[in-house]
Amino acid sequence: MEFGSQTIAEQKNTLRTWFARYFDDGMTKEDVENWFDTLGACTGKGEISVNKEKLTAYLMQTKGFSTGEDFVLSLSTDIEEADAFMKCDLTPAAVRTIHRYMASRAEDEYAEAPAATSTGLNAVDQSTAVGSAANTAASAMMSDSAAKALMKIAGSVNKKVPEMGEKYLTVCGAKKHARDYAKAKENEWADTGLFEAVVEMLYYMHESCDELIKRADDEVKDKAADAAECADFLGSLSDEIRSHAKINREKSMVSAIAKLLKKSSGKSHEECRVDIHEVTEKPWVVGSGYHIREDFELWAKQMTEIRYTPYTTIESIQEGMVHMLQKFQPRRKRSGRQPRK
Repeated sequence: MEFGSQTIAEQKNTLRTWFARYFDDGMTKEDVENWFDTLGACTGKGEISVNKEKLTAYLMQTKGFSTGEDFVLSLSTDIEEADAFMKCDLTPAAVRTIHRYMASRAEDEYAEAPAATSTGLNAVDQSTAVGSAANTAASAMMSDSAAKALMKIAGSVNKKVPEMGEKYLTVCGAKKHARDYAKAKENEWADTGLFEAVVEMLYYMHESCDELIKRADDEVKDKAADAAECADFLGSLSDEIRSHAKINREKSMVSAIAKLLKKSSGKSHEECRVDIHEVTEKPWVVGSGYHIREDFELWAKQMTEIRYTPYTTIESIQEGMVHMLQKFQPRRKRSGRQPRK
């Protein structure tokens, strides 16, 4: 598992949500061993790292764990059985740590099994009662983080991730794809800050690429989710768009979107000369109310392609719109309504 520059707290959060994040995905032996190894290093419990092969073998081969779901819904007794059967000699604290992180629970959510009361049971019966109580409690109580993970998955099942299959990059196309992609992923991205980061970049698209990335980074709460989502986002773009925006090797979705948006708007004067002329210098005049919507949408589309360039101003765009709608100004005056400033 690669953490980059994450703090210990961020690494622990990544470990705690690892299996929930890949709830429906198949887990490989190397994935699980790596998780145990990293967990032992981050929590200071070396016995977990030392026994990573034994624990993985028991859970995957003997217990049949294969997907993230199996690990998230594991019981504490599964870890205890692995410890006893494989002779790992784990401390009780290590067993609790493994189950707490595997089941995506925060420390304050983890509840130990209640001790058996003195009801005349012998030691064996008391042990059985405690184990039964632990199973019941673990089955009945799922942590908030695991429940949220399930809600994210359920909320995104019917959402088809949009694809940008165009060969040519435009401002309208880039903005629409970023907006639609974020909307489709909104539930899945809950509590990660990724949705808010995309909205922030779209709103401040007139700023530089570095400024966009900084604004987005301030919104992102889960850097691991940003990195994990990058491959999916790049996969939603055509090869031509990725190559044109030079984002094929990006490792951060936030950075990829920022560069995509700025590349779409960073046109030379020659590339946007025709749009500037038709939008601001000599826009057509809408002659009939029958087609005013279609004409205005066409003008707005052309306007979007040049609004973030240094070759136009807000004033020139406003003047172009007034000129295009000039035939409708007398009607506004006769109705007693004054044009808004």
